[in-house]
Amino acid sequence: MKEKNKNRIDDIEIKLIRQEHRIIPAIRNYIKFKGDLKRRKAAILSIAWQLFSPSSIARVGISGAAIAGLIIAIIANGLIDRQNILIETQNTKIQEQSYLIESERRNLASNQVTNILNEIVEDIQSSEPKQQPPYILSESMTNKLIAYISTLEPYRTFDDTGALIRPLYPEKGKLLFSLNELKIDDQFLVNTFSFDYAMLNNKSFKDADLSGLDMERAKLYEVRFENVNLQNSNFYRADLNQTFFFECDLRNAHFSGSQLSNVSFANCFLPDDVGFMGADADKLHFDRAFTTDPDWIYNFKTELYETSTTIDTANYKIVPGTDLARKYFAFDEDITVYQILKKYRNELRTN
Repeated sequence: MKEKNKNRIDDIEIKLIRQEHRIIPAIRNYIKFKGDLKRRKAAILSIAWQLFSPSSIARVGISGAAIAGLIIAIIANGLIDRQNILIETQNTKIQEQSYLIESERRNLASNQVTNILNEIVEDIQSSEPKQQPPYILSESMTNKLIAYISTLEPYRTFDDTGALIRPLYPEKGKLLFSLNELKIDDQFLVNTFSFDYAMLNNKSFKDADLSGLDMERAKLYEVRFENVNLQNSNFYRADLNQTFFFECDLRNAHFSGSQLSNVSFANCFLPDDVGFMGADADKLHFDRAFTTDPDWIYNFKTELYETSTTIDTANYKIVPGTDLARKYFAFDEDITVYQILKKYRNELRTN
């Protein structure tokens, strides 16, 4: 009985909504009963009658047409909002799916690098005659490694705002470090392979000759270069975050357009041909670094990007243009940068 009475009341209310003859209350009913299909349909019929009945057209005329346009616009906006929500949900699901695919691809790529490195070890052990470090890879192994690197696909990463960051190759960074650890000849590495767009974190290179190293647009985080020859190296537009250069030879090295955040050049030789044009620097340290150019710091600061801040140059030293500089920086082929640095420090102690 109660259910029957309730249905009768609902029917009466729906009829009253449909028979509403005032346009504003009719619109209010349409908005009010958003989740009630029957009542909302009754409200639409009421609005339609108000706008399009013969008497309404004669009475309202142009104003009624304007109100009709307003109602249609409101309904259309509601549909657009709903469509936007559906698109946003779809984009979220697509992004989640992309992350899953990328994760699976990274695992597969990591396994491939491990397999390649195992093959390199076998190649070295099976070489005839037996090699002593630094090792040179066989021609077949070199070609296989070149072919592998050429098939690598970059990882697409996004920042906190969802904007696409540069494509990166973690496998290139892993190969550079691992091959250096396996004592593969340094110059063979840098002359045979390019490590542009490489990504490398928390690794160290020590007592290496990486002159000519190409790390254009690479991304390094907490990477340490100690006693490394980096002449003619290319770090153009690289992202160097908390990277540490210690007692490195940086003659004709290029950091143009790079991001230098909390980077140290301690005890490094910094001639005037080191390129920093357009570099964006923050918290740079030059503790005990040295140069032969009295105007080096001025020229360095004028090259930097205008937003660069916090550059600690208090402890860098200028090597005299005569005597010590000419004695130790004649670039004799028989003297290494490490010997130069050692002689330089000994000379300072005796003076």
